[in-house]
This record gives sequence, structure tokens and C-alpha cells, in this order.
Amino acid sequence: MEPVNQESIKKCNTIIIGAGLTGLSSGYHLKDNYVIFEAKPWTGGLAGSYHKEGFTFDHGGVHVLRTDDNYLKGKAKPHYNKLQRDLLEFNVVEKEKRAFVYFQGKYHVRPFQHNLHGASQEVIKECLDGFYQRPNFSDDQKDDFMGTTKTFANFKEEIEAVFGSGLCKHFMYPYNKKAWCTKIENIRSKLWISKKFGTTFDENEFLDGIKYPNGIPKTLIRYPKKGGFGATGAAIYNKIEQNVLTGARATNIDTQNKIITIGSKDNNGNIQTQKYQYNNLVSTIPIPELIKIIPSATQEVKQAASEYIFTSMLCVNIAIDKPVWTNKQYIYYPEESISFTRVSFPLNQSKEAAPEGKTGICLEVPYSKEMPLGNEQEMVDRCMQDLIKTGILKGDEKILFIDVKHVKYSYVVQNVTLNENSKIVQQFLRPFNIYSIGRYGEWKHSGTEHAIDDGRKIAEKLTFNK
Repeated sequence: MEPVNQESIKKCNTIIIGAGLTGLSSGYHLKDNYVIFEAKPWTGGLAGSYHKEGFTFDHGGVHVLRTDDNYLKGKAKPHYNKLQRDLLEFNVVEKEKRAFVYFQGKYHVRPFQHNLHGASQEVIKECLDGFYQRPNFSDDQKDDFMGTTKTFANFKEEIEAVFGSGLCKHFMYPYNKKAWCTKIENIRSKLWISKKFGTTFDENEFLDGIKYPNGIPKTLIRYPKKGGFGATGAAIYNKIEQNVLTGARATNIDTQNKIITIGSKDNNGNIQTQKYQYNNLVSTIPIPELIKIIPSATQEVKQAASEYIFTSMLCVNIAIDKPVWTNKQYIYYPEESISFTRVSFPLNQSKEAAPEGKTGICLEVPYSKEMPLGNEQEMVDRCMQDLIKTGILKGDEKILFIDVKHVKYSYVVQNVTLNENSKIVQQFLRPFNIYSIGRYGEWKHSGTEHAIDDGRKIAEKLTFNK
């Protein structure tokens, strides 16, 4: 091993990689003796926003903050009220969530399993038959598979047990395959997808939703008035910007000496490097990318990291010379014949998202190594055709521009080998005081409010040695 020239090395107690919400929150709660490095020229990560010709779009689709999160509401501990007051309240609007599913040419209120009214008689019969033909579990077993301890081989088995074959055929199978770009047999059971898509099931709501419309659930969400969702991360960044360096990419981690190498471009475009010695390293970047820059990682660790799977996202952001014509915020598309999985209208989150009399639309098209995107322009053309096909556009609208963005790491997918691989990776990192956290650091689904809270938790751990 080459000797380390200590004179050229800067020292910092805590180094944080990634200035998404989790990384920014980590620094905000640490208070001092830390530096955040972000490879991109901006902060906020996937929860950031960008602006073009007066329009605002979020990276990776529209994001929201839940209003039932105890930390953000200040209910976990009294002093947490300060976070909400200082960072969010100044620029937040609260609205009822309006989410729908487009199925067989009709709009159904989400969740789909509680709002089958209006579907064809054939579909309703298949859903009813499938539901009542599920295995007869004992009361204890029912409690288990509805959220505690019953084990299924994979996600497919789980949703079949909960919903029955009919609902799975018409919605759960096609949507989850389309959204996660893998066979649902590859996804492990009892995970975040279950909660996200509602595998806890109310039989009475299911039956009521067949007989008559259940109406839109009274779910409140929060979104910045100005600046897109990126204003949330920007509010944190503004408090700690002296500790954040953008355009600074971690290129090497020497685990034995606890030294990280950071590469950045100078004014002439040349790469300059700087080494930092740390006591603690907090990583919020995707685990496969983290392991790539650790030379001491064993072959077993490298192999485990290579088996993590994820979806990428093609975001097709469209600016239209027409006032918004719907009050829907999100529309989900389970059918394979439609190119995108979700359409969202930023104006229905904030009136500041587009110039007066104009509308922005965001389309999300997931893809992966297993299910590649294909030709980008052909996909964009298909998206525009599908907007007309589904009635979102008439075809005679004036399109001001179409802006396409790729998100390499969009959603993590928890496959059936994740538990074993995660154990291997985390056991390797732990002795070196490397804490891999957040959506991509722990390979878990986390909403924006969870990202903020993950940052708080690691800061408390490092501050109080919990």
C-alpha cells in the first residue's frame, strides 16, 4: 500500500456523498464539521426541479410531501416544529390528492381495487370470482398476510392471496410488471410495493366500490407554491450552502485510511482532485455506484452489489399553449398498450408551474436492462399518440416544446435476493464507519418525507452515538 501524504489531505469529521434530500437533511441536522459533495451541478437530486421558458418540471415526475408524517408535522418531538416552520411553511400549499387509474377507456379513482364501478360486467365478475376463490386462511393467517408475519415466495403470491386472480389479472399484474420492468415473480413479498399499491385490502370498500362510486379519498398532500418540488431541497440548501460543493464527484474511497478522493472541474474544464480524511462517511448514492469506488471491496461484495436491480425513467415534459383542462393531478396507466405509466399535471399542484394560459404535462416511461427503452424518439412519438388515444390531448393543441430527461436510478426494485445481498454489503461497510442511507443507500422505497427523516436519523446517530 502506498504511503499517504498527509500534508495534501483536508480533514473533516463527516463526509456526505450526494446532495439529494437525504444528504441535505443529514447536513442540516448535523450542524457543523461536515461537507456534502454532489456530482451534479445542482442540489435536490431526484426531488429537484428545473425551469424552462416559464414552466417548472420536477426531476423524475411530480413529488409531494405527505401531511400525515409525524416528523414533518412536528408530532414526533416538540423541537421538530422548527424544521417545518423554517423550511416548509413559507412556501407550501396543501391540497386534496386527486389520483386516478385509466382502465379500458374510463377513469377510476385510485386505488383501483376500491373503485371498480363503471368497469365492464365481465371484469367485475372476474374480480368478484377471483376474490372469493382465494385460499381460505384461518383468522391468524389472515392477520399475517395482511401485514405481519406470513411468508410468500414472492410478490406475485402475495397479491394473489390478498386480491384474488381477477384483480391481479386486470390491474396488479400488468401495472407492477410495467412499473418495475421485471417479472413480478422476481420481486420479493411483504415490501414497500405492497404498501405503495395497497395490498392491505378492505373487503367492504371493494364491494361498495363495485356497486357505486366510492368517491375520492380525503388524502391531503403538500407541495411548494413556487419553485416546483425542488424548492423543498433548496430551502435546506440555503441554510447550509457553505458546506455543500456541487460538481464534485467521489472517485475513490480508501477504507483503511478513511480517505475519500473528490474530483471536480476547474475553470478550464480540467479535473482536479482533493483528498479528505473523515471519521464518518454518509453515502446517499446508489449502492452499486458506491461499491464501484471502493477498491477494497471483496469479490463477494462486488457481486452482491451488481445484483441490485432498479428502473430508469424517461420523463417526457410537454409544454402546451392551452389553459389546464382537468383537475386531476395524477393518472396511472396499467395497460401495456399505453406507453407511459403515469401522467401528471404540475399546474394542479401549483399555479406557478406554468405561465398564465399554458399547461405543462409530465409523462413517465420506466425502463430497465431487462426491459429496455428502445429508440428514444420513437418512444416520444408513441407517447404523443397515446395522449391523443387516451383523450388527454385532442391532437390540435399547439405544442410549445417537448423536453426529455433520463433518470438512471429512478425506483429501486427489491428482488428476491435483496435481503442476502444487502446483508453482505452492509456488513462490509459497517466496520469502516460508512453509512449507506436513504432510498438508494438502503435500497428501499422512501417518499420525500422519509428522505428528510433519514437524514435526521443518521445525524442523531452520529451526534449522540446512538
